[in-house]
Amino acid sequence: MSQDHINLDSHRIASIVVNSVRINPSIPVKSLIAEIKNRYGYSVTYKNAWIAKKKALAMEFGDWEDSYNYLPRWFQGLQQSLLGTIVQYVTRLVVVDGLEDNSCHV
Repeated sequence: MSQDHINLDSHRIASIVVNSVRINPSIPVKSLIAEIKNRYGYSVTYKNAWIAKKKALAMEFGDWEDSYNYLPRWFQGLQQSLLGTIVQYVTRLVVVDGLEDNSCHV
C-alpha cells in the first residue's frame, strides 16, 4: 500500500502524530510521514503532513494568534505578582500590499 488513504486527511493525521509533536515540536515533517507509513502502511503527501503538524502544534500548545492576544493579560499578571516589575511592549500595524491594516498589530 503506497497510496494516500481517503480517511488520512490532515485532521486525522494530526490526531495520530500529536504525541510525537508534543515530545518534539520541531520534528521534521518527513519523520511524521515515515511514522504514518510505518504505523498504517500508507504514504501521505508532504502538504497533508505539514498541515497536520501545524494542527497538532495548535492542539497541544494552542493557536499562535490566541497566544499573542493573551500576552497583555499575562504581562498584567506578571506585574501584579512581582511588584515593581515594569513591562513595556511595542506593537506596529501589519502592512499588507503596502497598506497598513488598522485591525491587526504585531
